[in-house]
Amino acid sequence: MAQTRPHARPEHGSIITDLDATEGAQRASRAIRDLFEARYDAATGSEKNLMIALARLGGDQPVRRAELAEALGKSTQAISGVRNQLLGKAVVSEPERGHLQFTLPGFAEFVLDKSE
Repeated sequence: MAQTRPHARPEHGSIITDLDATEGAQRASRAIRDLFEARYDAATGSEKNLMIALARLGGDQPVRRAELAEALGKSTQAISGVRNQLLGKAVVSEPERGHLQFTLPGFAEFVLDKSE
């Protein structure tokens, strides 16, 4: 079995190669994808619907809660429960009153890919 090298902690004086950088980038991409998958898979249908609307309206940028509600055909009060669930799961944050955005950069693109 091939031994993996400790990419995160190279020995003092060692040289980081192109292969090391490529492997590190691939590992990071897999870890991010796994994190995104876990968050998306753990979401309820209503949570996914709100996430899709948020991704479509703003990507990784903040979106007004009223715009989200309108896109979902609901009142702002009607989406409050789902909003609170996603806030509790740290999937979204409220950067300013009445706005929501994803907590992880790139998650909007992932959500859009999953929803197609």
